[in-house]
Amino acid sequence: MRNHVLAKWESWPLAKIDHLSVQCWIIDLGARLSPATLVQCRQLMSDVLRSALRNQLIAFNSCEGVRILTRRTQDGDEQIIDRAVFRSSLLPVVPDRYRALVASAGEGAAVG
Repeated sequence: MRNHVLAKWESWPLAKIDHLSVQCWIIDLGARLSPATLVQCRQLMSDVLRSALRNQLIAFNSCEGVRILTRRTQDGDEQIIDRAVFRSSLLPVVPDRYRALVASAGEGAAVG
């Protein structure tokens, strides 16, 4: 709570915290924290706002609908299939009726 939630929101008036600000905060935290920690931060923030809502200090909970985006793995060279491997290993095991389609999708590899 102290490290992530209060560090960001302590000086903000509750009524000024909007959905976009919370979503941007979660995205920024996601660059350096684990998904499990992000879930905890969002939950703590949501609990505070839910309490404020219950006590009629704010009109809505800005954490509702805030998503935690998953990190995409970057493509690497090890995931690229060499054209020769495509032609010699992969294309021969494709059923005949699909081979032309797969070959053309494989950037013009020879049908064989």
